[in-house]
Formats: sequence, C-alpha cells, structure tokens
Amino acid sequence: MKTTAIILAGGKGSRLQALTQDKTLLRIGGGAVISWSVRVFCDTACCDALVITYRDEDQRLKIENELKQSVPTLPSIYWVQGGDERQDSVLNALNAVPEETAVVYIHDGARPFITAKDLGALKEAVMQTGSAALATPVTDTIKRSDKKGETEGLKLEDLDRSRLFAMQTPQVFDFQKIRNAYLKVKASGIVVTDDVEALSQSDGTPCTLVFPEQNNLKITRPEDVELANFMIHTASVKKVFELDCS
Repeated sequence: MKTTAIILAGGKGSRLQALTQDKTLLRIGGGAVISWSVRVFCDTACCDALVITYRDEDQRLKIENELKQSVPTLPSIYWVQGGDERQDSVLNALNAVPEETAVVYIHDGARPFITAKDLGALKEAVMQTGSAALATPVTDTIKRSDKKGETEGLKLEDLDRSRLFAMQTPQVFDFQKIRNAYLKVKASGIVVTDDVEALSQSDGTPCTLVFPEQNNLKITRPEDVELANFMIHTASVKKVFELDCS
C-alpha cells in the first residue's frame, strides 16, 4: 500500500516577519522547521513519496537544499507551487500525488514535532474509516459571541467543551476520497479551514481522532519559536537532530 505525504510550505508567515521571511526555514535546535517533520516521515515506513508545496522558485530551491543537507534518505519529491489559499495549495498537491497512492498524509510544514508513533497511529486509524487526524481535547471554557470581531457588550453562549477538539496535522485520508472531496470543494466555491472539513462537506465520511504523543506546536508567532527552542533544550520533545546550541 503506497503512502504519500503532502507537506504544505508555501505560507507567508506574516506574524513572524520580525524574525524571518520564511518560517519553514527558521532554524530550531539543529535543523530548519520543515526538516523536523520531513525527517520523521522519511525515517518511518509511512512515506513512499513527498509532495511539497512552495511559494516561489527561490523558496523551493532553499527548501530543497535544506532537505538534502539535513535528511539522510529522501524518497521521490514532487514540487508543487501553492495557491492563493490553503485549500488551493492542497488541491494542487493532491493533483500531483502519484496515482498508485492509497493513503495520503496532509501536514502543515510549520508543525515540527510530530513523531513516528503519531504517524503509525494515524495510518492504522485511517484504515478503519478513511479519515483520521491529530487533535487535542479543548480544556479551556469556550464561549461563542453574538457579535463578530467585538469584545464589549456581548451575549456569550457556553459550548460543551467535552465535545470540542483543537484540530492539528497530519490529517490522513484514503487518497481518492480526499482528492474527490477537494474537487467538489473547488467546484462549489465553499471555503474550508482543514482537510477533515473538506471530506465531511463532500460525503460525510466520519473521522477518527488521534491524540499526539507530544506537544504538536505550530510555529506561528515569535513566542512559538521561543517555546519550540525551550522544548528542544529541555528534552520536552523527541529530538530528530543533534542539539545545536550555537
């Protein structure tokens, strides 16, 4: 059963402009952010091919050079330019996935701390329902406002947090199911915020949730970079690179 991993790396990372022009190439520990997750995919039996989305040719060349230096064994890589929105990038990537693929992982390149155990659990789960994703239970009290974008004079509705989950990546699917789902999303013009939603909108396929083995942090803001380095230096996450403190 052939498996392909899609790594989304074409985002602008506007909230990190003070630190870097490209969060996927920002160095944490001993490697670039994108190298951490790519290396985990390549060091397991969960990846026969990679499809990597990129922003422009300059970024593609930099990512390619970084991976050649930091990932000992790379499978076949298919490079695909991303689209205007995340869902456009995902569809572009799905259209480049090798046809013999049975299962596809879709992963945000800004989440460096996935583990081999996570990938294995997701692959096992997707065989049962055709859809699986990393997620964590919501522990905060969550309220929904009656007014969008405002903070004063609101009527707040309590939501049952026992049924709420913070969705993460990778999200893993039967390849044909998720590609057909994204084709329907494009044709209908709807907007989806993650891949599970795309499949749900398409045919209602149920999803199996897998809790990550460790903090599956997404690098979005400057404080996330500080936290990531702290986690690495305190051995709070599994290291895939030798610690580089220089």
